[in-house]
Amino acid sequence: MLNDSPSTRRGFTLIELLVVIAIIAVLIALLLPAVQSAREAARRAQCVNNLKQLALAANNYESAFGSLPPAMLTNRIGTTTHSNHIGPSAFVYMAPYYEQSALANSYNFDMAIFAGANATVGNIALSALWCPSDGAINKAQLLDADWYLDQPPGDFYNHASSYVGCEGMWPVRLRPWIGGGAQKNGAISTTESRTANGVMRSKHATRLAEVTDGTSNTFLFSEHAKAIFSDATIQLDPWTFGFYWQSGYYTNTLFDAMYPPNAHRKYAGNLAYPSGWWYVTVQAASSMHPGGANFAFCDGSVRFVKETIQSWAIDPSTSDPVGIAINPVEGYPMYSLGAAQPGVYQALSSRAGGEVVSADSY
Repeated sequence: MLNDSPSTRRGFTLIELLVVIAIIAVLIALLLPAVQSAREAARRAQCVNNLKQLALAANNYESAFGSLPPAMLTNRIGTTTHSNHIGPSAFVYMAPYYEQSALANSYNFDMAIFAGANATVGNIALSALWCPSDGAINKAQLLDADWYLDQPPGDFYNHASSYVGCEGMWPVRLRPWIGGGAQKNGAISTTESRTANGVMRSKHATRLAEVTDGTSNTFLFSEHAKAIFSDATIQLDPWTFGFYWQSGYYTNTLFDAMYPPNAHRKYAGNLAYPSGWWYVTVQAASSMHPGGANFAFCDGSVRFVKETIQSWAIDPSTSDPVGIAINPVEGYPMYSLGAAQPGVYQALSSRAGGEVVSADSY
């Protein structure tokens, strides 16, 4: 006798369901790195474009004025006080050439950055100066009320830059303010600034004719990752770690080639404290891109430089390059090459060192 009752429908067993879930998990695990890699590639491409625009802006500035923009020119804060203080960065001078004419028009070039008249400029956030891979770059710092002389009412923030100009093989740490290290003003500061062998120099503007190593072999800008610092570290010293885009101070918008790109990954904890830590975190080029950082060259090109690029030998006991000459001034080092042997990275940072660098060496 036939059974005419409806047929029983069979569902997934628990084992089958677990197998399906496991397959989905494996597919996600396989696809996620590819998705993340694609996103990083897009961020890196945007970073390259940002640097390309800045390099073109610098060259357009040079066409207009006969030199690249200075890294910093000192100026006064008040009418009669603080006559030799921190001036604007190259990014302020270049502003009209990367579509920021209104910003340049709002800056009073007769005054230093901490004059009340220029308080609103640091308050401006420029995404053109932000690497999208740097997750901390859009975090602005609220300034204390006494940062600006004759500060207008209201809260003022300083925004940061992911990009910095190349001052050469070693840092030139000008401190052009009255009080404390005030005697470093004037002749000594000018003398020290002349030791910078890169193209971005404080108190000087470099002509392209001075770049005798070749514009395609000389750094102009690089990256400076703010995300390598914790929020707590930045709050401890926002002036040093804030990377303020409008400031020409050396910790804010300049880098040097004392250490290779992303040196904090290689040298942190392995050098004499505190100078070694300072160099590799504050003054070295750095990025959040894996394996290296983007660099703009004086000819307008942008290339990715690996953090494994050949660099000179470092003495871990002093944190200085082996053989470099140091002449302390008021407790701060003033560098010259001495017997040090520049590596490929240092050769690319100097404008007129006479080094021969092949394209396949980096």
